Amino acid sequence: MTTLGFVFLLVALGSALWSRWRSGRVPLLLILLLLLALGTEAMAVFFASDVRGNQWVYNLFLLLEATVLMSLVRVVGRSALLARIALGCLVAIALMWMWEVKLEDGFFVWVNNTFVLAALFYIVLYTIALVSLADTVLAPLWRAPEFWLSLSVVVFFGSMIPYNGVLNHLWRTDRSLAASLYSINEVLLCVRYGFVGVACFLYTRAEP
Repeated sequence: MTTLGFVFLLVALGSALWSRWRSGRVPLLLILLLLLALGTEAMAVFFASDVRGNQWVYNLFLLLEATVLMSLVRVVGRSALLARIALGCLVAIALMWMWEVKLEDGFFVWVNNTFVLAALFYIVLYTIALVSLADTVLAPLWRAPEFWLSLSVVVFFGSMIPYNGVLNHLWRTDRSLAASLYSINEVLLCVRYGFVGVACFLYTRAEP
């Protein structure tokens, strides 16, 4: 993560903590997700010089992030049925993760196939959450914090699928191209955490 992406993450976390203190309405799961992301980036920097690299840090984060996002979708979508579907998706992600870790070189190669599968699940579930919000929210949809949280997930993971689908292949065949395309990830991280910051701001203003 670049300095700019890290700044956006810190701003999103600060907004979440401030909004939680002001209104008590920001989901604790969202704060946990941001703390996990911050901890992951700190660990990635610490292990960057390790001979085996720091990819295992992101592989572990993928599982933790999936657990939080699949739990958060019930809060965002306000649906118990969505939560049950999300649980099944989480099991599928965990099984795919274990299979890919065993197939590749343990933790030390990015589990891009698992990422793509998880991203597809996130897009479907959080799009359903958006549709549910459109049917239940009386105020303009853009004023609902859950709208921005859902949008942050759909935009980020939807845009990352094409790149991550071929990431490992690119690292093996054309590292310079893979490195140059990494800027896509950085831009999308800024967008994602920017949307989260907007959601946290709206939590202090929206009616319960």
